[in-house]
Amino acid sequence: MMMIYNLYKKHKFEWLLLQNTLFFVLAAFLLPIRFQDNDDSLMCLIASGNYSGSPDAHLVFINYIYGLILKLFYVFVPGIEWYTLFFCLMHIVSLSVITYKIITNNNERIIRFMFVFLFYVIETVIIQSFQFTTTAAILALAGFLLIFDQKKWVAVFGVLFILLGSLIRFEAVMLITIIALPMYIKKLINIRSLLLFVICLAAVVAFNLIDREIYNQDRNWRSYIEYNELRGKINDNPNAISLRDNFSMNEININDYKLLLKYFPDGNILNSHSLKQINEKLGLAQFDEKILNSKQILSYLPFIVIILSLFLITGFSQTTTLNRFIVTAGAILFLSIIVGISMNASLKFRVFITAILPLFFLLQYYFISQRPHIRKLFVLTLSLFIMSLLYVVVTKKINKNSEINKVYSMQLPLLERNKGVNVVPFADHFRIENTNPFKLHSLQNSLVFGGWLTNIPFNAQKFDSFKSFVDRKLLLFVSRKKSDQFIQMIQTSIDNNYGIKTSVSVIDMNDEYLLILFRRI
Repeated sequence: MMMIYNLYKKHKFEWLLLQNTLFFVLAAFLLPIRFQDNDDSLMCLIASGNYSGSPDAHLVFINYIYGLILKLFYVFVPGIEWYTLFFCLMHIVSLSVITYKIITNNNERIIRFMFVFLFYVIETVIIQSFQFTTTAAILALAGFLLIFDQKKWVAVFGVLFILLGSLIRFEAVMLITIIALPMYIKKLINIRSLLLFVICLAAVVAFNLIDREIYNQDRNWRSYIEYNELRGKINDNPNAISLRDNFSMNEININDYKLLLKYFPDGNILNSHSLKQINEKLGLAQFDEKILNSKQILSYLPFIVIILSLFLITGFSQTTTLNRFIVTAGAILFLSIIVGISMNASLKFRVFITAILPLFFLLQYYFISQRPHIRKLFVLTLSLFIMSLLYVVVTKKINKNSEINKVYSMQLPLLERNKGVNVVPFADHFRIENTNPFKLHSLQNSLVFGGWLTNIPFNAQKFDSFKSFVDRKLLLFVSRKKSDQFIQMIQTSIDNNYGIKTSVSVIDMNDEYLLILFRRI
C-alpha cells in the first residue's frame, strides 16, 4: 500500500491523467456527451467533408490553421471523428493540469477537495453541452496556470495551450485573459514572465490576423464572412426583437426581417447591404434600452450571488491590503464584463461558464484563513454553488434525453426515408447537435443548412435563396408546431421578392415533423 502511495506522490500528474481519462469517458457515456448547439456539429461536418463532399479547413468560427490540421487528419485517416476526439483529449489534459495545480496548492485539504470537486462538476456541465467556446476556455485556463511556472519547458506548454485555445475560439481566450488578470498580476512583475506573456498574446493576435487574411484572399469567403458577422450581430442583439415590434425600414420587408430573427433569412434578399442598415438601426438604441437588456443576467442571479459571497468571504480572509484589493478587483471585473456583454449581446450559458472558470481558481489561490468559522462559511457557500450546478446537470440530462430520443425516433427516420433528396431544415428544427458527436460523418450528406451557413460558398448552386426551393425542388424540414405560419412566411417571401406564387405539398411526415415541397403555380 505504501509503495502505491509513494508511486502516486512521485507521479501525481500521470495518475491524474489516468483518473481524468476514466472520469471523462464515464461521464461522456452516462450523460451522454452531446454538442450544445449546431455550431460544432456543422463545423464537424465541414471538417470531415460530409457537408461539402471533401474535408475542408473553412470552419468559420474556428481558425483556418486549426481547420487545416483537422482536414489533414480526415484526409489521411478517414472514418474517425477527429473534431470531437481532439476536443475530448484537450479537456482531459486541461482538467488534469487544473486539478494538479489545485491539489499541489498549500491550502487546507478540505478547501483543495472542494475546489477539485467543483471543477469536476463544471467539467460535467461542459461535457453535457460540449462546445468549442468552453473547450478553448479550459485550454486557456490550463495554459495560464502553466505559463508562469519556473520550469521553462512547463511554461512553453502553457504558451502552446493558450495558442491552441485561441485557434479554437479567439474571443474565449481573450475573455479568460481579462478575467484571469487578478490571478496572475503579481507574476507579471517578473521580467521573464512578463516577456513570455506579451509574446504569447502577440502570437494569439497574429494567428487571428492570419486567419482573417486567409479568408480575405478569396472573394466568396470574404463576402460570406462579412455577411455572417453582420447577421450574427443582429441575432445576438437583444434590441433586435424591439426593432421588430417598431419596424420602419422602407427597403426591407418586415416578413423578411422576421425570418432573419428566426435564423432563416433569404441571403439573396437580406444581403450584407441590408444587414448593415439593420445594424445601424440597432446601434441607435438608447443607453436606457441597453441597460434594460442587462436584465438577462437575472437568469444567472443565484450563481452570481453565491460567487460574490465567496469573494466577500475571501476578501475578509486576506491579511494584506494588496491581496484584498486583488480579490475585490476580480469580483468587480467579472461583474462589469458580464453586464457589458448582456447590454449588447445574448449572455449565453457557455459564455457565463467561460467567465467563471478563472474566478474559482483565483478564489482557491487566495483563500487562506486560520479562523475555523470563516473556513466553514466558505465551504458551505462553495457547496451551495456546487449543488446549484448539479441541479443544472440533472435537469439538462432529463431534457436532453427527451430531445435525443426525438432525434432518433422521429427526425432521422424521416430523413432516411427520403435519401438522395436535398433537405433544408427550417432554423434549428433538425437538432443535429443531439446526434452522437462521434458518428456525425455517418449522416447522409443531402442536408443543406441555412442559419449561419446562409450564403456560405458550400451552399452555392444548392441553396442560395428561397427561390431555390422552387427551382431545385428542395424539401423543407419543419416542425409541425406552427408549421403553417413558417411555411406561409417563406411563401410570402418568394412571392414578394421573386414574383412567384407557390403551392405546397407534404411529401412525407410523422407525428412531429413535415417534409414540404414548394411548387410554382
